[in-house]
Amino acid sequence: MGFIASRLLIHPHSAVGLADRLEERGLLERIRGGGDRRQVRLRLTAAGTETLTRLSALHRCELDDSGPELVASLQAVLRDSPKEAGNVEA
Repeated sequence: MGFIASRLLIHPHSAVGLADRLEERGLLERIRGGGDRRQVRLRLTAAGTETLTRLSALHRCELDDSGPELVASLQAVLRDSPKEAGNVEA
């Protein structure tokens, strides 16, 4: 869970809660390691894979739609920002 938490930039206890909710919905399953019960592998179920595929497609469409505007906004921020760290006023 620590690895998953670090990848998601959340606390380990939040990752446990997330895994609990996904497991309750049948989207993932926990596979316990041999003798060490602290080791847990997470595996997407078929329903979890289907849901992830559908959400990924939706998010990709959203990025395709809003991506150019986002890039333009980021370019404007970078263009208008001070060139050197010493020029930033606190």
